[in-house]
Amino acid sequence: MSTLDLHLRSPSERLRRALRPSACLAGAMVIALVAVVGCHPAGERLAALPVVLFAAAVCWVPANAALLVSTWFHGTRHAVASVLAGTLMRTGIPMLIAMLLQVGRFEWAAQGVFGYIMVFFLVSLAVETALVARLISRSTARPAPAVQ
Repeated sequence: MSTLDLHLRSPSERLRRALRPSACLAGAMVIALVAVVGCHPAGERLAALPVVLFAAAVCWVPANAALLVSTWFHGTRHAVASVLAGTLMRTGIPMLIAMLLQVGRFEWAAQGVFGYIMVFFLVSLAVETALVARLISRSTARPAPAVQ
């Protein structure tokens, strides 16, 4: 499929194409969420759940938005800008929220929300980067030249 074909896709087709990577990212975040909650002692799991859920959401929403932007503009003249904008969203929003929570001395800061945000940030970073790299490599793959 050429770059022109990708550019001419309808918005609904582009959105449908973006749902599978988004579901992969959500699945990875759920697995990380279960692992983080499971690391707490049994009596503390319920108390830690709101902080852990908040940290997961702080990282999942921007990573998902970055993935959707990259997928939406894939194959257009705005593809590189969309990946850079996605990187800004995926990195900037969780780091800004983590910094504000830490500096503001909120109750959740004492419960370790900064560390949870870092854990979920690294998970979302790895998964979203792999999915965008797969998307980009699929579009730049060229057939091997014929042997004569």
